[in-house]
Amino acid sequence: MNRLHLPLKMVALAAALVAGPAFATNGYFPHGYGIRAKGMGGASVAMTEDSMGGANNPATMVWAGSRLDAGLELFSPHRDAERSGAGFATLNGSVDSDSKYFLVPELGYNRMLNNDLSVGVTVYGNGGMNTDYPEGNFNCGGGAANMLCGSGGLGVDLMQLVVAPTVSYKINSSHSVGASLLLGYQQFKAKGLQAFDNAPGFPPFTGAPGSVTNNGYSRSHGFGIRLGYYGRLTDVLSIGAAYAPKMNMSRFKEYAGLFADNGDFDIPAHFAVGLSFMPVPAVTVALDYQRIKYSGVGSVGNASSVPLPLGAAGGPGFGWRDIDVLKLGVQWRIDSAWTLRAGLNRGQNPVTSENVTFNILAPGVMKQHYTGGFTWAMSPTDELSASLMIAPRQSVSGPSMFNAVMGAGAGGSRVIIRTPPTVAPAKRVPMTTSTSPLDSRSIMVTTSLTRCWPSASNVTNTAAPGRLRAYSTPVWMAAPWPRFTGWRITWAPARSAISAVSSRLPSSTHTTCSKTVRRSPITSPMTCASLNAGTMIQTSR
Repeated sequence: MNRLHLPLKMVALAAALVAGPAFATNGYFPHGYGIRAKGMGGASVAMTEDSMGGANNPATMVWAGSRLDAGLELFSPHRDAERSGAGFATLNGSVDSDSKYFLVPELGYNRMLNNDLSVGVTVYGNGGMNTDYPEGNFNCGGGAANMLCGSGGLGVDLMQLVVAPTVSYKINSSHSVGASLLLGYQQFKAKGLQAFDNAPGFPPFTGAPGSVTNNGYSRSHGFGIRLGYYGRLTDVLSIGAAYAPKMNMSRFKEYAGLFADNGDFDIPAHFAVGLSFMPVPAVTVALDYQRIKYSGVGSVGNASSVPLPLGAAGGPGFGWRDIDVLKLGVQWRIDSAWTLRAGLNRGQNPVTSENVTFNILAPGVMKQHYTGGFTWAMSPTDELSASLMIAPRQSVSGPSMFNAVMGAGAGGSRVIIRTPPTVAPAKRVPMTTSTSPLDSRSIMVTTSLTRCWPSASNVTNTAAPGRLRAYSTPVWMAAPWPRFTGWRITWAPARSAISAVSSRLPSSTHTTCSKTVRRSPITSPMTCASLNAGTMIQTSR
């Protein structure tokens, strides 16, 4: 196998696959880069276990060793928008985005030149925006129209790809620095915005008619840099920091009448600091703080109400504000083969209520993300990792932009955008409903293939502390989850070693009582662990 051609071919493949639509979660940035980081809420700045440092912290690559990481993400956001209270009833209504499934690949490659120096490359999707609303739910006076009074479907498709060649160097045994050259590519298209393209019957919104909508894909290129630092302060505490200034991108010429500054759409500056702590040898806790400066890009940060034509210097944008993101993750090495992860990502909503109408196109309103994942080391050189992200629905509401055109109240008293959509319960009284709001999911699977590069002398297989001894002395009683130490193993015949209640779905109990019942019975605590959860609902008639 040619050791050089394989990484180059995989870089090319990832670049081709990433060039598809995506919709991210901290604004339009992903909640994390790399399957390991995504399983820990995105916390990664002070972690050194994979080759995704070009996207997270270049200084960590020299600690990761020679390795190849390839991953694929299935992202499923659900978005809808609603307008109500309009003086013209045909402007009221709601609509769901049709595009709901996206594949986002990623690739990281690192090569140790010596013990203190590594070179590598990270290929990742920086984020994107994608909406696809159907026509026909609205009428703006000229027949069937989309929600923004254009013809045909309404939506945008933005994709950003970054290829990051990276150099990482150990200053000494505890500290390192690194730098990544960021080579950016992005593509964009918009459809259904005819009302903003100086259409008959509408005000002259743009200074460049014909460059607003339905022009197919426009492509842009640019470059930037990411700098990083990593330090092992003690045996159990590490810190990291990374900074990427704004990436200067070429303009979207086909949409020079839509985006501010004649079609300019740079990638905003962002920085992150983090730490990792090992309270016990098998457990790592990581915490990151990230700031994304959306306001520094005019087409994103300028208010949609700016009294200038679309596409003009300093013209209207989406009105996004800068956001702060906290990422908390926990990693538990069960043994030499299995590692479990969990995390929480808490960001801010960049969309403000006064800019809600224009952000029907880009409803980046998600704030809370819950994550989990695992790694299975199949051999000393091969591993399989997976992660899951679930985000509760969020919404933003505000006055309709059309009121400025049609008069106060004519265009609608309120516009709501939601990600994911709200599910309305059936109208029945009395009622008790139980639904999961966690409709936006991201599932990632990756594999690490390092067997082609390290020699036998460079491969170390270390068991978790005390684990081999623990396996050699089984005991007899099982403890509730989570299992850390001191549990016992239950021995039983094969037919008896099953759950007391076997079910593919969580068990449920529905208790109905009369009006005369004043006190509900209380069940005693469960005395054993179960793989199935129970739900009890009490209603009165």
